[in-house]
Amino acid sequence: MSRPAERRVTTCKARYRRTTWINGIVQSESDLRCTYGRCWKHLRALATQEVKMPEIDQSARKHRWKYRWSYTGMTPELGYVLGTYLGDGTVVAAKSSLKFILTVIDRDFAEYTRECCCRLLKAELPPVTPLFYNVKSDKRPIFRTAVCSGDLASWLVNITNCKGYIPDCIPRDPGNPILLNFLAGFMDSDGFICYRIKKGELPAKSTNWQVGFGGVYPWVHEITALLKAEGCDVRGPWIIQRSQKNKVYFDYRITPKTFALSRVYFRLKRKQDRLVLLREKVSIECPTETECHTPEMGEETVQ
Repeated sequence: MSRPAERRVTTCKARYRRTTWINGIVQSESDLRCTYGRCWKHLRALATQEVKMPEIDQSARKHRWKYRWSYTGMTPELGYVLGTYLGDGTVVAAKSSLKFILTVIDRDFAEYTRECCCRLLKAELPPVTPLFYNVKSDKRPIFRTAVCSGDLASWLVNITNCKGYIPDCIPRDPGNPILLNFLAGFMDSDGFICYRIKKGELPAKSTNWQVGFGGVYPWVHEITALLKAEGCDVRGPWIIQRSQKNKVYFDYRITPKTFALSRVYFRLKRKQDRLVLLREKVSIECPTETECHTPEMGEETVQ
C-alpha cells in the first residue's frame, strides 16, 4: 500500500517593491512581503494604494550614491555629456539611485564619454562593458558605459525636463567651445555622414555625400538654428511616420559643402574620418552646392 502524499506548506516569501517617483526622481521605496497563497490579495491591495509622501531630505540620501558631484558651472566636457544624453544616453533607476547609461556600437564613443564623466566626477569610473546582440544570426558587439552618480544623473534629468528641451546653460553664441562640444555630442549620437561610391572609385572622389541628423523630440528644431549660426545650410524637416507608438521622426539634411566649411565636428572617429575626407574634397575641387533630396524610407537610420 502506497503511502499518501504529505501536504507541504511553503515558507518561501514573495517580495514586492513599491517605488514612488516625483519629477523623475526616486523619493521612497518600500518592500512588502507575504507567503505564497496566503495573503497575496492583501499584498496587491497594499501595493496599489496611494501613499502620502513624507518630506525627505535629499542631502541625506547622497551617501547611497557611489560618485558624488555638484554643479559649479558649464564646461566643454559637461556640454558633450549633455549632448550625448539628449541623443543616445538614458537615465535609469537602480537601488534608490539613478544611473547615466550610454549604449552604442562604437567603443571610442563610449570611451570618450566615460573620460568626460571621469573629469567631471574627479574619479575613476568602471571600464566600458562589451555586450553582444544577434542580428540575422550574427553576433555584433555593442559597448556600454554606466555612471553610478545620482547627482549627475538627476541633474541631467532635471536640467532638460526629461529630454524636454535644450537647457539655457548651453551658450548660443557661435564658436563657443561649450556649444561646439554640445553639438559634437549630439551629432555623435543622432547625426550621420555617409557617401556612396562606384566600384573602383576612391572615397575622396565620390560626389554623393549625405550629411544630416534627426530625432523625435520637438527640441530637435532648435538644433537647426544652432547649426545655421555655425554656417551650415540645413534643409527640412521631412516628417517620417514611425509605427512604434505613433511617433513622428523629424529628418534634417545639411548641404555637405557648408558642413565641411563650418566649425562643427565629430568626436566619434568613424564619422570624423569621413568629415576629413569631405573637407579634403571641398578644399581640392571646390564642388558646387549639392541639393538635399527627400529622404527615402529607412534612410533616417543611416549612421
